[in-house]
Amino acid sequence: MPAFEGAVELYQEFHERISFGIHFNLTEGHPILPSQRLLDAGYYVEREGEIYLNAKEYDASLITSEMKLDIMAELRAQAQRVFDSGITPSHIDSHHHVHWRLEYLPLLCQIAREFHIEKMRREYNYGGKPSWKNRLRRKLWKHYMKYNNHGLSCPDLFTDIFLFFKDLEINQLPNNKTFELMCHPGHRFQQFKDEIELIRSSLHRVKKEYTLITYNEL
Repeated sequence: MPAFEGAVELYQEFHERISFGIHFNLTEGHPILPSQRLLDAGYYVEREGEIYLNAKEYDASLITSEMKLDIMAELRAQAQRVFDSGITPSHIDSHHHVHWRLEYLPLLCQIAREFHIEKMRREYNYGGKPSWKNRLRRKLWKHYMKYNNHGLSCPDLFTDIFLFFKDLEINQLPNNKTFELMCHPGHRFQQFKDEIELIRSSLHRVKKEYTLITYNEL
């Protein structure tokens, strides 16, 4: 994506204090390795002569074993691009959370093993009133992860920053758990602006009651 070089510059400046992961992308922008097989299947799409990633719109249950080979090649190319830039990633996650899909989780776990990455963002598993389908997905993901990960570790809980601070205010957060909070550092959308303002107004309390760590310390 266009901000990749900027992320590399941020890594060079802040990597001693902040952990940087690989945000694998199969849903937006251009692939590094265009695949005719994935294009023919509709997994990639062509618009105005350019090929775009399209996994968000593609039914993952239709992915064949042959298609997985090309998807794996794309994931490897993305990981290699990160390492070639001089970044040593602390963990992996994915754009639009495609690694929550059980069809993709084994692929990401394999990539992590190949590149000797030992940590992964877990699925969204805290807060709200999940439907029975989401509760089932959380349980399946937990067991599937245990089967596939071969040593990958995750934070205990993953949620968005609004739910975390809501439960913090009413003292309902569980004890002795590691949280990863999803927030977007920027001003592209109003949601992002609201997240930044929430951090600025509430971070002092978090620092008082919790130990802030990076993925490097997980």
